[in-house]
Amino acid sequence: MGFSPLVLCQLDQNEANLIVSRCIGEFSWIIAFFYGEHIENSPASINKIKSSIPDLASISNEKILFLDFLPSNEEFRAYLYSKWREQCPSQISNQSISLMQQCFELGLTAQKRIVLEQLFYQSIFQNTEEFLPCLLVINTRYKYLVKRNFMRNDLDSNLLETVLTGISIIESQKEDFFCNKLKVAEFLKPNGFTNRDSIVSSSLACNLDVAIANFLDNAEDLLLSVDPKITGNLSRFEGLKTTKKFEESFSMLEDHIKRLAEKAISNLISGSFSGIKLKKITLSNQISFYRMRINEKYRIHFQGTPNEPIFINIGSHKLYEFGYVID
Repeated sequence: MGFSPLVLCQLDQNEANLIVSRCIGEFSWIIAFFYGEHIENSPASINKIKSSIPDLASISNEKILFLDFLPSNEEFRAYLYSKWREQCPSQISNQSISLMQQCFELGLTAQKRIVLEQLFYQSIFQNTEEFLPCLLVINTRYKYLVKRNFMRNDLDSNLLETVLTGISIIESQKEDFFCNKLKVAEFLKPNGFTNRDSIVSSSLACNLDVAIANFLDNAEDLLLSVDPKITGNLSRFEGLKTTKKFEESFSMLEDHIKRLAEKAISNLISGSFSGIKLKKITLSNQISFYRMRINEKYRIHFQGTPNEPIFINIGSHKLYEFGYVID
């Protein structure tokens, strides 16, 4: 099975909740590829990766989750509409499967793809690492993550073959080799490269469902931040810049949440950040936005600066009902 976290962002909230809350733990292995702005120069062939997804699923007995943000090629599209449906976990309805397949056909601008990919990278590594094009291999059973940074073309040309070979070893009853994260890191080292630590890092695997949940809480608003359509017609906030999305979301809030929101916005404008836990989310030199809390459940996203905000959206954390908290 494979999907992009972006697909979850485009699904109905209940469908996304179901996938994140019930299905992530079903997969023994999770493989993710990150490209960023280096997609055209990636040493790991995009077409090879896409066309090999059926092999990855087959070798791992359908227990591998493949995450990426790349548009589908013809091989991947054919796979989505055939074998992928058979391998999807039983909790996912046929309607959800169809919706997820359709989401793969939706295109993105290069800028939006890059910032969404970097946002997901930050969600996994909890803002502790600078973005680097890389391969991630996560083992959910032994709770480790191995990151293999992309190197020069001559070193990475067979990277995917190495991954396929590794999964084959696991399925050949040699799993003990892969229960040690350092052995996996050594296995993914390019031939002839001796300094493993400079290209491979390993650590305890993050809580991936929480990472995806927090990604979803930011992704839609990030896309609005890339190209905000400012209207500013909300009478309660006369003189402030808002998007249509903010106005629609605000109008659906309960009255006591609206009052909390007005108080939080007043504090922001006056320069008093007490209680709103202001956080800046930066994806590149050009793209960033802010999160401010209304209470434990509700938050506001805005672009610009605290002095001159453009209010993007307001609402609750998308997966709050499943116990995920705002980061």
